[in-house]
Amino acid sequence: MAAKIEDLKKTLYKKILTTEDVSSVRQCLEKCERKYLLAWTDEGGYDVLHHAIMANNIEAVGMIFAMGLFKPPHEPKYHPYIHLAANFGNRSISVMILQERPQDYSTTRTKFKWVKKPTESSQNLTSETSMVTPLDVAGECGHVDCIRSILDVSSIRTKLGIKGSDNHLSAACASSSSSALRLLLKQRPSSEDIKSAIGTALKQANAECLDVLLKCNTSLTSLFGGMNLYHVLYSYCFSFKKTWYESFLAVTSVLLKHKQNPVCAIPFRTYPLYSLISHTPASDFGRTFPYIAACMVVLLNAGVDPNFNEVHFESEHEGKNVQTAFGRGAFPSALHCLYGNVKTLMRRFDDEDTNIR
Repeated sequence: MAAKIEDLKKTLYKKILTTEDVSSVRQCLEKCERKYLLAWTDEGGYDVLHHAIMANNIEAVGMIFAMGLFKPPHEPKYHPYIHLAANFGNRSISVMILQERPQDYSTTRTKFKWVKKPTESSQNLTSETSMVTPLDVAGECGHVDCIRSILDVSSIRTKLGIKGSDNHLSAACASSSSSALRLLLKQRPSSEDIKSAIGTALKQANAECLDVLLKCNTSLTSLFGGMNLYHVLYSYCFSFKKTWYESFLAVTSVLLKHKQNPVCAIPFRTYPLYSLISHTPASDFGRTFPYIAACMVVLLNAGVDPNFNEVHFESEHEGKNVQTAFGRGAFPSALHCLYGNVKTLMRRFDDEDTNIR
């Protein structure tokens, strides 16, 4: 019996590998008992679906799914399917996997053993395995069409409200894949797409992607109505996930690295230090404030003046058609800004204390 099963496995693998007529593959699959078929793996831990992916046999992959095999909740013990498809760069198989197994798309890095070595890696990979996302794999292997297909099928572009068939940069940023982003940038996207991606990277406090984008040296004068990127970063802090605060210092450092002006005061009420202080949130204050304080120190070391008088600056430039940013008031100094925000924080703490009682 065991010998018969082994012969059947070898026959099936051969038919998949030689891309024979799909009907013969189906006939072979039908001879296999489902529980054994799902459990079969070779010495490397690769199952039937893995072999169909590595053979670039689209028909076999489609047939396997059409027969209801390897669908959720089935999970391979090793080698995620979408990672393997991205490694081989077959966009049709990648799309098919995500349609049949939508939960396979993830921005969480997973351990993956490379079958084909990366060709676009910015680092010398000495290990056979890496912690990567599917987009990372496609990016490191130079499969730009596969990246686009994965982003189109996943829901990330819909969540961001991204329209148009060509702008995948923002989606790559939202997926935290600098590898995919680097490859997409080699395709010479428009400056508008780059600026849109910079906005996404800022809103998500994604230092690595922002660093890649700012190397393009795209003019940012029309971005965010001319507001400096520090103000934009700090103003979006209310919508950040808690863990993103840990990236505040890294993003601020990236902005300084790329010579973004940390003492910009036009439009009015966008002076970076005061925007940082005034937008310090009361919720989870004990957790977030150390990161805010570290950013303050970096800005001060970069030459930001804690005694810059925004009120006086506005009166000096009155009548010069300078726009005013919404969201906060003007402050005569960092101390005034801090005191003004302390009062807001205290009211929040008092409200929370009352609610607890």
